[in-house]
Amino acid sequence: MAGQIRILLYTLIAVQITDLALHLATGQIEPLRIASNALIGGWALVLLRQKPPCWIGMTAVLAYLALNAIFLMQHGLYNPNQGGELRIPLFVMVGVSALISFFVLRSAGLKRG
Repeated sequence: MAGQIRILLYTLIAVQITDLALHLATGQIEPLRIASNALIGGWALVLLRQKPPCWIGMTAVLAYLALNAIFLMQHGLYNPNQGGELRIPLFVMVGVSALISFFVLRSAGLKRG
């Protein structure tokens, strides 16, 4: 696997760990968000060791996005625990994670099937 892809995967894992740390530090244990972090971070860890079929990666990324969308539908765009401010950290973490994930899927030469 190309060095750049490995760096992106480690970055993706770091983003998930940072997001999880923010959940814990702020006392906002949100099961859907934590599950989404584990899902996409787990996929990145697997990808560091082997090349699963492309559909597995696409499924992981789409499930990650779906879990975050469900969270937003349930809890809204604004965080009452932060004075009703827009959930900017969520959008940054999810946006960065999605961009990295789609770039990895496109560039890693994953097996089709």
